[in-house]
Amino acid sequence: MNKFEIQQRLEEIERIKIEIYQRMNKEIPEDLIFSKYHFKKLINGISVIIPTYKGENVIKKCIESLKNQTLSPKYFEVIFIINGEKDLTEEILMNFIKEHDINHFNILHSEEASVSAARNMGIQQASKKYITFLDDDDYISPNFLEKLFNHADEESVVISQVVDVDLEGNNNPNNPVNSQIKKALDTKIYTYTDLNSVLTMNACKLIPTKKVKTQRYELGLKSGEDVVFFTKLFALHHFHLKIVPLEEQAIYYRVLRDNSVSRRKNSFEFNVKERLEVMKHLDVLLGETNSPTIQQFIKGKIHAQYGFIDRYINNSNELREKVIEEVNKHSFVYFPYFKLYNGETRSLIISYCFPPYVDTSGTVMAKRIIENNEVVDVIYNNMSKVRETDYRQNAMVDGFINNRMEISSASSFKQWKSMKDFIKKSLKEIKLIERKNGAYHKIYSRALWPASHFLAFEYKMKNPKAKWVA
Repeated sequence: MNKFEIQQRLEEIERIKIEIYQRMNKEIPEDLIFSKYHFKKLINGISVIIPTYKGENVIKKCIESLKNQTLSPKYFEVIFIINGEKDLTEEILMNFIKEHDINHFNILHSEEASVSAARNMGIQQASKKYITFLDDDDYISPNFLEKLFNHADEESVVISQVVDVDLEGNNNPNNPVNSQIKKALDTKIYTYTDLNSVLTMNACKLIPTKKVKTQRYELGLKSGEDVVFFTKLFALHHFHLKIVPLEEQAIYYRVLRDNSVSRRKNSFEFNVKERLEVMKHLDVLLGETNSPTIQQFIKGKIHAQYGFIDRYINNSNELREKVIEEVNKHSFVYFPYFKLYNGETRSLIISYCFPPYVDTSGTVMAKRIIENNEVVDVIYNNMSKVRETDYRQNAMVDGFINNRMEISSASSFKQWKSMKDFIKKSLKEIKLIERKNGAYHKIYSRALWPASHFLAFEYKMKNPKAKWVA
């Protein structure tokens, strides 16, 4: 082999390594992406990635908004990826580029009619330090790129406002996503949870390219690929979040069309099967993180997907059974059964030690809940001073728990004073839940730690009709 052939082979090996990381749902190491065989030095500026499929009737406003940007063309490139069956989109782009003498617009082609494949191609081609995604039927304010670029750094994601535009051209700046952005700005300090809807949509963000290049859009998903992509991105990289101040008026204009996800008609295929496929990817991610804040973020995305399922069921027990049958085809670590079963709980589990605290008695109790396949409430003690914490354990059982009640009392195996304090605080907490849902029909206690049985005894004395299994 000559030198050129050796280099080609080494590049191929690097590509195979990246594919293996992708199949394993693992973060691709930056040193692999930017290895000496793949390395492309990123230039300061923004890569705008625009996939387009039969965009001839919608793309003109998009490209006009890019031409009118106040940011100097030397600081941004636009990558159009025409995918699938061709129409007049390429001709429109070429004529526009020629007419306005533009040299920072690039056109790529993907034979596959896949928005995910197109975005992946754009990510691979991106040469600037930051990436933003733009749909071909949306458009941006003239200052959009400049304002986001002014706030950018390589450890942060910068967020703009999102204004919805209906088919009559009416603007709605008070949509749920923008309301979330404005509310977060008012709090000064905001987290992933505060911006959970914004973070997992393609629009309105500027992201460090070196981080984006560690991920790929899932090709097997028919919908929700943006949710999976961005949930992984934010779960694996602890970004700082920045929002462009409202007075700067950096705006992403999102055009609402009849085929948008929010307007799709209910169907078993879209609301159930496609949502479960998305949830399966999120479920894998959930089981791999031991951060409670990241788990909360991922669970929020899973619950949002479940919202589509709930809309399909629409209180029909017959459809509920059909959904349960479909859910059971998947081996979920976490699934929100408490939502599927209407959140009705008549059983209280008393387990002094319980996940996330690492203890045999707690693990066994969690397994019992899963085996029993019943939605329950759980009360337990804070064991952080005497037991290790592993939040990954929560994922396996939380789907069956409607209410978690963690009591802060001194952890003790035999000190009556500490156990008495646990019982007193627990009964007070239980009473608050019962005010909303009524008394429990059944209580189940398990002890390595005797305080579990003492609390169950006290509850049984106050509620003689409740069945107590110890």
